[in-house]
Amino acid sequence: MVVKIVTDSGADLPEEVVKELGVTVVPLHVLFGSKDYLDGVDIGRDELYRKLVEGPIMPTTSTASPGEFANVFRELIKEGAEGIICISISGKLSKTYGSAVQAQQDLAESGPGVCPITVIDSENVAMGAGLLVIMAARLAEEGKSQTEIVNAVKENISRVHLMGALETLKYLIKGGRAPKVAVVSDILKLKTFVKMKEGELHAVGRTRTQREKISRLVDFAESFADSQVTGVAVEYTNNRGEGEIVKQEIASRFPKARIYFGILGSALGVHTGPGIIAVSVKTEV
Repeated sequence: MVVKIVTDSGADLPEEVVKELGVTVVPLHVLFGSKDYLDGVDIGRDELYRKLVEGPIMPTTSTASPGEFANVFRELIKEGAEGIICISISGKLSKTYGSAVQAQQDLAESGPGVCPITVIDSENVAMGAGLLVIMAARLAEEGKSQTEIVNAVKENISRVHLMGALETLKYLIKGGRAPKVAVVSDILKLKTFVKMKEGELHAVGRTRTQREKISRLVDFAESFADSQVTGVAVEYTNNRGEGEIVKQEIASRFPKARIYFGILGSALGVHTGPGIIAVSVKTEV
């Protein structure tokens, strides 16, 4: 059975991984005023953060429409897909999951010739979702059935953990997504740590120093050492050097784990702003 894996650009899959595993990525939209860019297509991530820092317009993001998802599903069916699994970023942070579900329902009602399509809410974002997509794609490569892959993904949602260290909270404040500590933290210029929990971002601590910021992210990853870490991702924005330090320190603690490294995408980056470092960890148990 040929099962194809689909996700949205909010999962932040590195380009080489997309090519390696044959994952189809549906781009989200990044809006700067009246200008609408397809994430990763019309605007690269370096340019995104340059505009975010230098531009006068506060950007927003928008999901891909049900029609855009439906077009992707149709194309995969034409190419021979016998089953499709679409893994979206958290439905509590984005309408992307709802768009994909609507596309699936519309195609199911359109008549014969449509293969089974399953849409899964990852309850995560960025490479927190991406690590689940990678797992699903590897299972598809192994020839697992759609049911087997869907069950494995759902079983592993709770085994993926994401922590981010934000340099500023002004972007979350402007976007109305800030945790309760946001205003105080921003006035005091504190770096705020957030974690994904049940599909939402929760503030879990603050610090003043860069060294503590890095140490806490590394400690976060290391806290899962006894749970058989199977994948780690480190993402940065306009601060690659800081991201490299976090990656190197984590790599020294998990020499056998593959560590994915790249620029944080628009789904999280637009709302959290520059300076963030995000670490995602997937465990076996």
